[in-house]
Amino acid sequence: MKTYFLSLLFLFLTLSDAQSQWTQVYQTDSCNCSLGRWPIRGMAFFGSDSGVVFDNFLLSTTIDGGTTWKRNLLDRSISNQCCLKEMAFTDINHVWFNFSQFVYHSSDAGLHWEKDSIADELGYSITSLYFRDSLNGFAGGEGLLMFKTSDAGKTWQRCHQPETTEGNYEIHQIAFASPQIGIATAAEFQTLILRTTDGGEHWRNLSDLGHGIAGSTPRSLSFPDPAHAFFCTLAHLYNSSDSGKSWKQIVDAPINSFLSISFADSAKGISIVSRSTFTVGYTSDHGDSWRSFIIEADAKAISSSGYTSFTNPNTAYVRGLNAVFKLNINDLAVNEKRVDASLDDISVFPDPAHDFIRISCKNQNISAVSIIDFLGNERIHILDINSNNSDIDLSSLSTGLYCVKIFTAQTQTVRKILKW
Repeated sequence: MKTYFLSLLFLFLTLSDAQSQWTQVYQTDSCNCSLGRWPIRGMAFFGSDSGVVFDNFLLSTTIDGGTTWKRNLLDRSISNQCCLKEMAFTDINHVWFNFSQFVYHSSDAGLHWEKDSIADELGYSITSLYFRDSLNGFAGGEGLLMFKTSDAGKTWQRCHQPETTEGNYEIHQIAFASPQIGIATAAEFQTLILRTTDGGEHWRNLSDLGHGIAGSTPRSLSFPDPAHAFFCTLAHLYNSSDSGKSWKQIVDAPINSFLSISFADSAKGISIVSRSTFTVGYTSDHGDSWRSFIIEADAKAISSSGYTSFTNPNTAYVRGLNAVFKLNINDLAVNEKRVDASLDDISVFPDPAHDFIRISCKNQNISAVSIIDFLGNERIHILDINSNNSDIDLSSLSTGLYCVKIFTAQTQTVRKILKW
């Protein structure tokens, strides 16, 4: 059992003052609503620092990394559909979103729109959109239905027929790293992975993986190169180094950690972290460890995928609820410090534990402790400890594996324990 625990990799999030690395490049307009500003519905940036942002009433484009913007006011009949949709972009001119079974497409940055229907006798709604280029795209839906288009969405053909036992699954994300190899994530009460090797003509369920991930909804999928792929659930991160044929869990994160992830290559990645402040995680070692940065701005994180666009391995654009930020990755790399040394500072024992655990911290006081089960439920939460030692009563917990999240003034550390 000890060997098993030592083989698990942990997530380390250390707070840093990283304001100098971030530049706000977009802010939505004010509105008379509880949010104060219109929420951003979609965002994408491309290799030449051109980008597009879609909020409720504007489709805004930039060709200089957000220094200047051209804004097209959407027709109200179009913008009113934006509350229920998935979005896809291939450049600043070509934009798609869907409302139920209808797909809207613009090829001129939102000046004009075409409305097409994905007609299917099963009548299921569309839950994800993805376009490889301005003509070839995919739509995933309820019941693991998958549709393909080669004419920008004017016509669609079904390319995946679900099995009868999969009728409640929904496809959440689709990504291609090459014209032939693609991956899709789906979930109902478990996660499924679908994979294609023929450009999306046929998809195969990797059910051996999916049925092993219970109670986890995929929140984001990243396929940065033909060999490496990543996807996250709320509390877990998985990767593949063989084009999605096999997967392993590489990080066990605290509750409410991953809302989305995006990787520029097999090593560098950005995550959006679920907290009251707008918090971003950065990794340069394939997701094995993370640094955390709080952005002090009028923005919040929201629980949807597609937050981050990498225009190159050194530049990322990150979307919040009502603002977009630009990050120079090189600024992080210059002063990057591995935080693995915190292993020596904080100890949790005994492990396995029965009635209690003792948490000791050498150099800081512990401010709070949370214990989370592997379905993501917070079972114990203790505040205002203010001591470098704390005993936590485990008598209310049943036998099983748990994550222990330890807060100090400077760090957050996650450990695993076995309760027997």
